[in-house]
Amino acid sequence: MARASHGVSGGGCFVEIEILPHQGNTRLGWSTDEGDLQAPVGYDHHSYSYRDKDGGAFHQSRVKSYGRPYGPGDIVGMYIHLPRGVKSNTYITLLTPKPPGMTAKLLPVKAVPGSFIEFFVNGASQGRVFEGAIGQGTYYAAASCYHGAEVKFYFGPAFRYPPPPDYKYLPASRLPSLVPSITRKRKKAQEEAEAKLEAMAEPEDGGEGGGLENEIEEEQQEEEEQEEEEEEEEARDDSDYETRREAAPKKPQHRGRRPPPQRTRSRQEEEDDELMDVEMESDDELPPMPPM
Repeated sequence: MARASHGVSGGGCFVEIEILPHQGNTRLGWSTDEGDLQAPVGYDHHSYSYRDKDGGAFHQSRVKSYGRPYGPGDIVGMYIHLPRGVKSNTYITLLTPKPPGMTAKLLPVKAVPGSFIEFFVNGASQGRVFEGAIGQGTYYAAASCYHGAEVKFYFGPAFRYPPPPDYKYLPASRLPSLVPSITRKRKKAQEEAEAKLEAMAEPEDGGEGGGLENEIEEEQQEEEEQEEEEEEEEARDDSDYETRREAAPKKPQHRGRRPPPQRTRSRQEEEDDELMDVEMESDDELPPMPPM
């Protein structure tokens, strides 16, 4: 969901949205700042929408038959009316199921008596919807686009198809915005940070040098002390290791080359050796050969 930055909390407001050429689908409507940006308009009880393909009206993921379908080339006008100074004791029934993994509680919202939303397609009214069922809060024009759909917002003050003359409203371009308040907060935080830096940089007790420089020196000194402590701890660990190594029992060491293992002679080898000894003895007993 894409949501505008200018919102209305009382009275009437009007916005136009042009449907650009595309092959997807859209939902157009209104949402408070509590509406889920990761879900389509009309998903929860903080937003209300009008769908293109069937003209259905959505709230809390429930659809109801409303107007005619719209598509590329059409201009959809969105009018919301929130009466001022009206007290309400009626709460919107919470129907939206919690998404998977969601633990936050859905808080009930009071409905505004006399409130309604009205959509126009190329100037033709589709009728009022969500009468007396719009929750209290500040509402912003919003749109959800699917599968490459594109839309273009027109916040006024000039519109292609303005509401009827008897409708009292402000164009969204003249509504108060959340952006200035956010900017003011950021500016205030920046000024406080700069003032703190200036106070740190001022000399302390009329001495020479600034407080900021002294603080930097203190931080450097703390870092050096921390490094020294780490080095001492490493040295103690090395010393403990050497002590444990010396105290450990030493294993016997074999010096020099070990003798090769003796191989057990087989019975056949022993018989062959005995036969060879007999042949050698028989050769020694032969008479010497006569001279030639």
